[in-house]
This record gives sequence, structure tokens and C-alpha cells, in this order.
Amino acid sequence: MELKWNISNLQSYTNYQGYSDVVFKVYWNLTASETANGKVYTVGNNDTTTLTLGDVQPFTPFNELTKDQVVSWVTGSIDFPALTATLNDKLQQAISSDVVDLPPPWN
Repeated sequence: MELKWNISNLQSYTNYQGYSDVVFKVYWNLTASETANGKVYTVGNNDTTTLTLGDVQPFTPFNELTKDQVVSWVTGSIDFPALTATLNDKLQQAISSDVVDLPPPWN
């Protein structure tokens, strides 16, 4: 199972404890993909994570944030093993299903 993160938005306080642009909410999507029977199956989960700010040390200026850092904030704030297990279950259901989506035959 291949996982891919997409961070779509970082909601931030313009000023918090003397720091500028302090992220407190992350809008994200995690996509899981797997190839089986010559076809790529993909499922996903959209969510938001509100961060506990408390002491913002060590503070990283907004323009120096990395995707990996923000993803680590999310995975540290959610039950990541349960989420990946759920995505894996959804993938296995999709792979073993006898239901398919087909385009109209006239296209």
C-alpha cells in the first residue's frame, strides 16, 4: 500500500505569543493506492487536524515549514495506525469487489 499526503491549507493565527503566522489547523488528505490484477486501486481520507499549541517552542517560521514537518504534526495528533488500517481495509474491499464503475459504451 502506497500512501500519499496532500496538505491543502494551513489555518494560522497572524500573531500568537509574539510569533507570526502560527499554524493551528491543518487541512489534509491521505490517499492509499495499491496495484492488483493489473489495475490501480485508490482510496482516500479527507480531514482536518487542530494542533495543540501550548508552548510553540521550537517555533518554525511559516516560510520555513516543510511538508514532512506538517505531516509529522498530523500523524502525532491522530491515531495514524488506525487510519492506515482503515484505508487498507477499504483498498482490500475495492480489490475484492465484483462491482465496477464503467464508462458509457458510446464514449
